Amino acid sequence: MEKVKKIIIRVTDKLEESCVLGAIRQAMIMMIPLLVVGYMSAMFLNLPIPAYQTFITTLFGGRVTEVLQCVYSTVNDFFSVFLVVATSVSYSIIKQKKQGIYEGTGNIIILVIISLAAFAGYSGIQYDDFSITKFSNMYAFSALLVSLVSSEMYCVLKNSGLFRLKKQRTNTDSVYEEAIEEIIPAVIIVGCFSLLHQFFRVCFGVDSLQELMERMFNYILGPLQNGLGAGLIIVMLTHGLWFFGIHGHNMLDTVIKQHFADVTAGIFSKTMQDVFVLLGGTGAMLCLVVALLLFAKKKGTRNLAWMAAPTVVFNISEIVLFGIPIILNPIFVVPFMLVPLANFLITYAAIYSGLVPHLVSEVNWTTPIFLSGYQATGSWAGAILQMVCLAVGVCIYMPFIRLYEEQSVRKMERDLKLLVQEMQR
Repeated sequence: MEKVKKIIIRVTDKLEESCVLGAIRQAMIMMIPLLVVGYMSAMFLNLPIPAYQTFITTLFGGRVTEVLQCVYSTVNDFFSVFLVVATSVSYSIIKQKKQGIYEGTGNIIILVIISLAAFAGYSGIQYDDFSITKFSNMYAFSALLVSLVSSEMYCVLKNSGLFRLKKQRTNTDSVYEEAIEEIIPAVIIVGCFSLLHQFFRVCFGVDSLQELMERMFNYILGPLQNGLGAGLIIVMLTHGLWFFGIHGHNMLDTVIKQHFADVTAGIFSKTMQDVFVLLGGTGAMLCLVVALLLFAKKKGTRNLAWMAAPTVVFNISEIVLFGIPIILNPIFVVPFMLVPLANFLITYAAIYSGLVPHLVSEVNWTTPIFLSGYQATGSWAGAILQMVCLAVGVCIYMPFIRLYEEQSVRKMERDLKLLVQEMQR
C-alpha cells in the first residue's frame, strides 16, 4: 500500500507541474460561477412538481420563465467561447509564473483575442449553415483544444524573437509595439486553425476533431443494445474523458440521445444513468460530499462539502469536481471511476431481477435524489435503490479522503518551503 501511495504522490506532483493540465483545471475553476448559474436556472425551469410548473409559467405572464431561459441560453450557448477566454488566460498566467517573468496584461489580452479568432476559424464560422451550437457547451473539447494549442503556439512564436521589432523611438506606445509584433503570430495561428478546419471538412466530412470522435463513438456504440455492455462502456468512457478535463457527457451526448433515450427500450437508458448512476452528477459526487461530511478531518474540506451540498442535491457537481479538485487528481481516479460502475451494476441487477420496476418515464437530470428515483420507476423501490447506491458510493470514497487530506498537507508544506526559498533570494 505504501508503494502505491508513493506512486500516486509522484504522479500528482508531476501533474501539478504541467502547464497544460494546470490551465485546464484553473480554467474550469474560473467557469464554476457561470456553470452553477446556468444549471440552477435549468433546475428552476424543470423542477418536476406540477403545481410549481403552473405557478412559474403563469407568474408575471410567463416572464419569469423567459428570464430563466435567457440565463440558461446565455451560459449554455456561449459556454465554449467563455472557456476559450478562461483557458487562454490561465495558460498565460501559469506559463509566466513558471518562467519567472511578468509581461503585463497586454500580452494576455492579445492572446485571448487570437485564441477566440482561431476558435471561430476552426468552427467554420464563414459558412451559411453555421450553427451557434458550435459555441455551446457541446463543443467544450474543441474550445480546450484550440485555446491550449493556440496559447502554446503564441508562446513559442513570441519567445523565438523572430518577430520582435527594433525600437526606433523611445516615446512609442508599448501597447502599440506589442500589437504590431503580434500581427504575424496572429496570422500564423488563426491561419493554421482555419486550414485544420478545411482538412477535417475535405478529408472526413466533419468540421472538427470532436465531430470525428463523435462519429467514431456513434459507430462503436450505435449497434449496441440497451444492455449491460453498452452501459458499462458508456459509464467508463464518460468518466475516463471527464478525468482528463474533457466533458464526457457532452462528447457522448449525441450518441446517448440518439440510441439510449427511450426508457422502455431496455434496462440501460439516459434516464437510468442520470437517476441511479450519477447521484449528485458526474462521478456520483453526492456520495463524495456525504463521505466528506462524515469522515473528513480538515475543517476546510468539510466547509467545501457544505458549500457544494445544495448544488449536488440537484446533480450539479462542478463545485466538487474542480474545487477539491477531482479532475486530473490521481488520488481520486479509482473511486471516480469505480463508484459510477458500482452504481450501474447494482441498478442493473436490481431491475433485471425484478426487485425494482423497469423505468416508466423520463426524468430531468436536475431532479433531486429520491424524488427522481420514485418518478423514474413509479415506485418507492426506486428511491430505496438510490439510497443503497448512495451508501455503497460513500463506502468506496471513504478511504481515499484520508489520502487526499495527507496530500493536501504535503502540498501546503511544499508551497510554504518554496515561498521561504523565494524570500531568501
